[in-house]
Amino acid sequence: DDPLAKMTEQERAAKREQMMKLSMEERQARRQQELQGLTTEDVSVTIPVGVPVVKAAVGQGLTDGGESASLADIRSGMSLVIWTQDGKTDAATAEYVRIAGTQP
Repeated sequence: DDPLAKMTEQERAAKREQMMKLSMEERQARRQQELQGLTTEDVSVTIPVGVPVVKAAVGQGLTDGGESASLADIRSGMSLVIWTQDGKTDAATAEYVRIAGTQP
């Protein structure tokens, strides 16, 4: 369950504002805390040439636009949000990639 999905827009805005006041180290520590309770799995996704890749600044929501990027901008440890064709996760093909939470 995604805790952000259960939040109202006002709650999300308050959380974004609170996060923006933290230092990068504090944000990373908080993010690690949030991730500890999540289960993970390896998923293979094909990202075809020409698929849009966008870099989101810290505090930007999923639909708040972002700066154009490329696969070369992705580094180990970054969080990615990947939209797949038909929402599939098995043998998926990406149709949009968002690099989450990068510094502006």
